[in-house]
Amino acid sequence: MVSLALVYKNRIPRKAFPCWDEPIFKAKFDIALEVKDHLTAVSNMPQISKEKTEHGTTIFKFDTTPLMSSYLIAFAVGEFDYVEGMTKSGIPTRVYMVKGKRDQGLFALEIAIKAIDWYNDWFDLKYPLPKVDLIAVPDFNMGAMENWGLITFREVMLLADPQKSTTRMKIQISLIIAHEIAHFWFGDLVTMKWWSDLWLKEGFAKFMEHVLVHYNYPEYHIWEYFVGNNFVGGFELDSLKASHAIEVEIDNPNELDEIFDNITYAKSSCLNRMLCYYLSEPVFQDGLRRYLKKFQYNNAETIDLWNALSEASGQDIDTMMSSWTKHMGFPLVTVSQTIEPDRRILKLHQSRFMLDGGKDEEGHIWQIPINIITSSHQNEERKFLFNKREQEFVLEGVKPHEWVKLNSGTTGFYRVHYSQDMFQGILQAIENKELKMLDRFGVAEELFALVECGKVQADEFLTLVETCVKAQESDYVVWSALENGLSKLANSLRRHTDSKILECLNKFICNIFEPLAEKLGWEPKEGEGKNYCSSYFFKTYPF
Repeated sequence: MVSLALVYKNRIPRKAFPCWDEPIFKAKFDIALEVKDHLTAVSNMPQISKEKTEHGTTIFKFDTTPLMSSYLIAFAVGEFDYVEGMTKSGIPTRVYMVKGKRDQGLFALEIAIKAIDWYNDWFDLKYPLPKVDLIAVPDFNMGAMENWGLITFREVMLLADPQKSTTRMKIQISLIIAHEIAHFWFGDLVTMKWWSDLWLKEGFAKFMEHVLVHYNYPEYHIWEYFVGNNFVGGFELDSLKASHAIEVEIDNPNELDEIFDNITYAKSSCLNRMLCYYLSEPVFQDGLRRYLKKFQYNNAETIDLWNALSEASGQDIDTMMSSWTKHMGFPLVTVSQTIEPDRRILKLHQSRFMLDGGKDEEGHIWQIPINIITSSHQNEERKFLFNKREQEFVLEGVKPHEWVKLNSGTTGFYRVHYSQDMFQGILQAIENKELKMLDRFGVAEELFALVECGKVQADEFLTLVETCVKAQESDYVVWSALENGLSKLANSLRRHTDSKILECLNKFICNIFEPLAEKLGWEPKEGEGKNYCSSYFFKTYPF
């Protein structure tokens, strides 16, 4: 099979035909392809004619595209099989592949049809093209590419063997398809003016892929997957001095490769989730709908999105979110408490989290959405906007014996360093099985990060591990965070001159994991969850 996807990453459009190959220069395209008689050609739009020539070739002509950027043009030529279906809105949908793999396209077809219909409703804006094609390309050098109406995929990112593909692989495929189809709105219909706002489409597609899968495939527990991949991936890169801001100047398109990373994808999607949670999904959704309808078939900048969300929420979203997108790094919130008979006074301090334990010379201040739960109000969050270096917040109706936890649900892109008395309360909540899974994961992930940067002693983390064992912790995502910390600790001790210390740690680890291994066994058991896919086994691919 011969195929050509005109993708922005490799700047191919100008090699195929003369064009102003920049996102702001949109045009309508009429495409015709002359190919050998035994081959088929597909492109962004439906075929309108097919004419044989006297030279043993066929000319395929396609309908005129809508107004679009050149990097979204695609065409493919080859000997294809396909499976097809129809969306509720009447859009013919096909999945193309090389001959002999037709049955492997059925799962992708199901997801694509669901995605078109669901996004139509969620964005309140119908997919404007008359068809949707997805094509599996052998040896495709990217994961996938959102060419409008003809999405190109690496084979393994689209095709699923009904008999052999694992649930983990199906999760990956569902996310990738949801991601690329989200681009039909974020990227194709509304395009960034310049590559400096690459995050404007990638961060939203990355977030929306999880929203779609959450609503359509709840058995995948996709937010567990999200925190294990996007939070961890975003934190790891953004805690380094060599990180970069989300909104970063691009002087030449050749610099684009430098920002196809976990800042543009993982961190951006985490900030979208944080903002959605802070505003509420209906308000966030209203803002996105305003943005898409105002700038459809046009180009936009980050400020245009903030303005739309400000209109929907009545809040100054530009000031709030620019503190995140225009600066590298993320905050560490240090919190202590004063306990009074019927209320709790929290004192918060913010600074940049630095993995090497150093100080941030810039001294930036973030506007941080703080959401708090207590033992008596676990389903009734208190929300504050923390926008100073230090600030006090008063929680009324909190008894002296109650624990208090920040960043409920691990929705905010920040880490928390608790005072010792507050941390003991959280340990007790874990032992009593009062904290939900995403909160337990957040505590485990951020605690070892504090060990790494030298703010917390390693024995505190080991105490947390022991507490999880006492509580009979059984959730995989929590254990992945605990295991990650133990592995890093063991790797550090391997370089220690005293081998007895490592020996003691190894015995501790064996005592921790042996009962768990015996309980789980090697073979799957009835009733065990088979759907979770964690960052430990599957790293997010930047699509």
